[in-house]
Amino acid sequence: MIDIDYEVLEACYKTIDKQLNVLSPNQKEKYEKMLISTLDQIVEASTEASKHGLLALQEYSNALPDEKPVKYFKWMLDCCVNGTEPVILKSFALNRYCASRMTGYDGLIYLIYLEGALEIQTGVHPKVTAKGLETMLPEELVDLYKDKNQKRTLDQEDERKKRVEELFEGGMGMKPHQNGFTMMSFLDLTLASLDDRSVQRVLREMDNKECLYIMRAISGRGRKRILSNVSEQLAKMLAEDLDWMGTIRTTKSTTAGIKMLDVIYKLVSSGELAVDNKEEMLFFDKVLKADKDFIIQKKMQDKDADELKEMLNQLTEDYI
Repeated sequence: MIDIDYEVLEACYKTIDKQLNVLSPNQKEKYEKMLISTLDQIVEASTEASKHGLLALQEYSNALPDEKPVKYFKWMLDCCVNGTEPVILKSFALNRYCASRMTGYDGLIYLIYLEGALEIQTGVHPKVTAKGLETMLPEELVDLYKDKNQKRTLDQEDERKKRVEELFEGGMGMKPHQNGFTMMSFLDLTLASLDDRSVQRVLREMDNKECLYIMRAISGRGRKRILSNVSEQLAKMLAEDLDWMGTIRTTKSTTAGIKMLDVIYKLVSSGELAVDNKEEMLFFDKVLKADKDFIIQKKMQDKDADELKEMLNQLTEDYI
């Protein structure tokens, strides 16, 4: 969870324990359905924001019913759309929570909405949000929630697995006329030449966003090396994020590519990774020592830059 106080949650759970002794079976079932519906709404909103940006939540929020407890979620989503800082949103929401004297099931539903809104605002992946919010459910509801979503989850997982496999195909995402194509082509070739353990070691030095920027620019063969060397769940999440990602500047890809090449070269130099091809080692050395602005901006007029391009052509004769 991002920022909900555990003392507040604990107070809700204690009140729920007391409520269980006085609620009728119908009332208890009603609250259980409301809790599960709360999680479904948050994951739906999170997916909408991931696909289309926070501004898309305005239309989503307008379609929600204007009644308790959903109206609180509408208000939180409006705060996200309007650019309210997470720390201010949390402060406002907890003030309202205390002023409304919410406890028990009502209080828990409100706090789950708040946690969901904060995670949506900070860009947490919908699958991660769903897993995190599931931990806020009372223990007796966890299995009920999982059973309800099992079939839908299985269908979604099959689609996501298929999408990952589709990303293993295709040529370079970056085109020859774009800045940084030469360097990203070499990175693509290098990833294809490293064994699984080496790729996994490199990926430990990169964050998910950087991997996405790189995968946008390289070929299916290079994407396969990355997606095959993370967990199956993370591979599916990266594939979704890649589909949802809008247009990005090529400099984001080349900057991330330079970092990955730098990581590989340092690991090779320290002896952690083995690269048998001496020409590749020389090329690494020249890429990392050359003026990187020349490489990124494609201002390769000097002798060194021409030599880099010629060496890449030799190394990738049957590839590019």
